[in-house]
Amino acid sequence: PYLFAIAPILSLFFRNKNQVSLSELVLPVIVVVVATFLLIRLISLVTKDKRKAAVLVSIFVTLFFIYRDVFFKTKNLKVGAFIVGTDRNILIAWTAIFALSFLGIVRRRSHFPILTSYLNVTSIVLVLALTFNIGSYEFNKLKKLRSNKYLKGARFDHLSLRHLKTKPDIYYIILDTYARADTLKNIFGYDNSQFINILKSKGFYVAEKSHSNYSFTQLSLASSLNMGFINNLTKLLGKNSRDTSLPYQMISNNKVQKFLKANGYKFVHFSTGWGPTRRNVQADIEYAYLPYVLDEFNRVLLESTALAPLIRPYVKSHARNRILYNFEKLKEVPEIPEPTFTFAHLIIPHQPYLFDRHGNPVYLGRFEMGGNVWKYKKAYLDQLIYANKKVEEVVDAILRKSKTPPIIVIQADHGPSSTRGWDNPSDRLLNERMGILNAYYLPARGKRFLYQSITPVNSFRLIFNYYFGANYKPLKDESYFSTKVHPYKFINVTERLN
Repeated sequence: PYLFAIAPILSLFFRNKNQVSLSELVLPVIVVVVATFLLIRLISLVTKDKRKAAVLVSIFVTLFFIYRDVFFKTKNLKVGAFIVGTDRNILIAWTAIFALSFLGIVRRRSHFPILTSYLNVTSIVLVLALTFNIGSYEFNKLKKLRSNKYLKGARFDHLSLRHLKTKPDIYYIILDTYARADTLKNIFGYDNSQFINILKSKGFYVAEKSHSNYSFTQLSLASSLNMGFINNLTKLLGKNSRDTSLPYQMISNNKVQKFLKANGYKFVHFSTGWGPTRRNVQADIEYAYLPYVLDEFNRVLLESTALAPLIRPYVKSHARNRILYNFEKLKEVPEIPEPTFTFAHLIIPHQPYLFDRHGNPVYLGRFEMGGNVWKYKKAYLDQLIYANKKVEEVVDAILRKSKTPPIIVIQADHGPSSTRGWDNPSDRLLNERMGILNAYYLPARGKRFLYQSITPVNSFRLIFNYYFGANYKPLKDESYFSTKVHPYKFINVTERLN
C-alpha cells in the first residue's frame, strides 16, 4: 500500500519533470506515507488482519488518486438526464466500491496470497520504473546545468557607490502579464493613462515603447536577471526540448543578486508558490505565505484526488491571500536596516482571476494553463486595475519609509495573449504578447540614461553602470518569440514590433 500511495506522486512529478524540482516530492511523500501507516493501523483494528488491511488500503489509495481522471472522463457523460460525472455521484460510487470491497474481503477467511503477490509485484515494478525514469532525467539535467555558462560561479568585485552617499535599497517588482498602455487601449479598450501618470508624478520614468525580450516568464526572467540573452539554450538543449530546468536555475542563481551580494546587499525574495520563483535558496530573507502548503505541485496533486471538492474553495482563497500577503510585506522591506535587493514576482494580473477592480473575490479562469482563459477580458482588466491600486500603495510606502532614495524597477515579464494564432503569429499577437509595462524610479538623475524602447535585458546593466561604476556594454534591445511546444525555437521579431 505504501508503494501504491507513492506511485501517483512520482507519476505526477515525472509528467511535469520539466517544471518541478526534486525537493517538491519531499512533503507529499512524507504525508502519504504517514497517512497510509495510520490507515493500515486503523483498518487492522477492524479486520484483525494486517494483510487484509493492506489490500483494502491499496484499493482505497487507488480510488483516492484516480478521482480527477474519472471526473474529467465522465463529466460530460449522460444517461438520459442523469449526469454521471459530478462530485456527488463519483464520491457515492467510490464509497460503494470501497464498502463492497471491505465487506467481501473481511468476510473471506483467505489471506488472498495470490492477490497480495500480484499487488506487491505491480506496485514494486511501477515505483521502480518511475524512480529509474526520474533518476535518469535528473542525472541528465544535472549534466546540462553544469555545462551552462550562466550558472558557473562568476565573481563580482566590490565597487564604489556613485551619485548617492549610502547604498539604496533596490526593488525588482515583476507584475506577471501586465500589458503595455497601448495594448490595453487598442485590444482591451482600456485607458491606463491615469496609472501611468501617477507613476510619473512620483518620479518614475515609464518606457512606453518597451518590449519583453522573450515571450514566457521563465525565459524573460532568466534573461533580465542575468543581464543577457539566453539564445545559447537552443544549442545546449535542442530546438525540440521543453525542458525548463535551466531557465529555472538561472532565475534562482542569477547574476544580479550575485553582483549585489558582492557589494554588501541582503537578498530579499518573495515566494510565489510557482516554479522558479517558488523559493530561492540564495535568499537571505524570504517572505512566503504558508510556505509550501499549496505550492503549485502540491495543489495540482491535491486537486487530482478525492479531496478536490473540499479543497477547491480553499485553493482559491489561498491564492488570493498569497498575493495580498506579498503586497503587504513589500511595504515592510524598507524597515530592514541593511541595504537590500528585493525580487518580487507577483502573479497578477495573470490568470486565474481572483480579484475584481475593488479587490472583492472572483473566481474565473483556470489555475493550470489551458483553455481559453482570455475569454475573460473584463476579468483581466479588473484584476489589472486592482493591481494598479496595490502597486501605488507599495510605492508610496517604499518612498515614504526609505532613508535613502530607493531604486525601483516595476516591469512585466511579458504581455497577455488574447489574440489567437501562436503557430503563425500575427503582428497584432506579437505586439500584444511582447509589449510590457516597464517603469523605473532612479534617483540622483539616473533616469536621464533611460529611453523609451529600453528592454529588460538592459535594466540592470544601466543601473549597475550608473550607481556602481560597472562597465557593462548596452545590448541591442531585441525580442525573441517562441511557443510552449518549442520554447527554444527563437524567432527574432524585433522588426515587427511597434
